[in-house]
Amino acid sequence: MNVREIPDGVQFQIRVLPRASRTELAGVEEGVWKMRITSPPIEGRANGEVISFLARLFNVAPSRIKIVQGEKSRIKTILVKGITSQELIEGLGKRDGREGKR
Repeated sequence: MNVREIPDGVQFQIRVLPRASRTELAGVEEGVWKMRITSPPIEGRANGEVISFLARLFNVAPSRIKIVQGEKSRIKTILVKGITSQELIEGLGKRDGREGKR
């Protein structure tokens, strides 16, 4: 998986698969995490769901997550501010965004 540490945090790419039966990470393909989401790609709902899911996954505020490239594309570059690449990898290991939120 391609993860870039930058001064603000980390950047990585995801491939979004909208209109799924549930929101979840679905493995890595060609160095990019696949993410299934239930929302359709209409009026920013899919992007909102991506940000909410990743915020739960990494246990950060949604305001610390930004789509820096690909807002209208299935492949998106995500910036998560204030975490390291190790924390990113640990968060991605949870896969469903439910751990740590009790």
